[in-house]
Amino acid sequence: SGAFPGDTIEAEIAVLRAVQVFKVGDVARAVDAAGQAAHSNLGDGPLGRSAAYCVYGAALYFSGRALEARAAFGSAVQLSSVAANHLGRAYSLGYLALIAADRGQLAEADQLLRQAMETDRDTTAGEHFVDMMPALAMAKVFDQRGMTAQAAAAAGRAVVLALRGGGNLEVANAYLIRASILRRAGDPEAAESDLAEASALLRHCRDAGLAGDLLAAAKGRSAGRWSRPVGPDVTLPGLPEQLTSQELALLRLLPSPLSRR
Repeated sequence: SGAFPGDTIEAEIAVLRAVQVFKVGDVARAVDAAGQAAHSNLGDGPLGRSAAYCVYGAALYFSGRALEARAAFGSAVQLSSVAANHLGRAYSLGYLALIAADRGQLAEADQLLRQAMETDRDTTAGEHFVDMMPALAMAKVFDQRGMTAQAAAAAGRAVVLALRGGGNLEVANAYLIRASILRRAGDPEAAESDLAEASALLRHCRDAGLAGDLLAAAKGRSAGRWSRPVGPDVTLPGLPEQLTSQELALLRLLPSPLSRR
């Protein structure tokens, strides 16, 4: 590309800076830093470009910009394949599968997970923390299919892998997803423990983005547990009037894998 060595070094430093900002949990700054790094002149180093797009996609995901994140991870997959960056490819495909699962597109998530598992990398050293993303996507897919035991196992594996090197946001997200699954599995104590772990991690984040929103929602659900069934004659706290039986039926469908339609 004709880039001077100094230019390439500056660009590689920009990639490292973006990784560091994302790992400590500053979403807004991570989006800016990773975006600049992804569009920097990295010369002929596709490994640097693939890493830049990986962190850019992750930062966009936690900023709530899933469609932009999907585009960034698509670029990361292509660049990782060219550079034989097998870790980056697995990481990006895992995120793409997670995004598909978030949108209820389970067939697409299945296909992406199969691609993530097709790798030529040397696995003698064991699983890498990037494998947390396919595991987390798998947990969501199982969960939406009502396979709670399998979902809990996959989420547990994601937490273990995330702790091997994931950033604060990613580790907290793994805890939050497992907490949600465990609560539905009838293990509220384990779910509360996971929420506490996520809260401790996010407390140190300057801008937790989506992870912070998920934690707040999870705490709200935890605080709102009922000691008696909710029926048509029950007035929910904080609401000015009673909900109708149809409205309550709709509320019960919200956690299900059904589309909004």
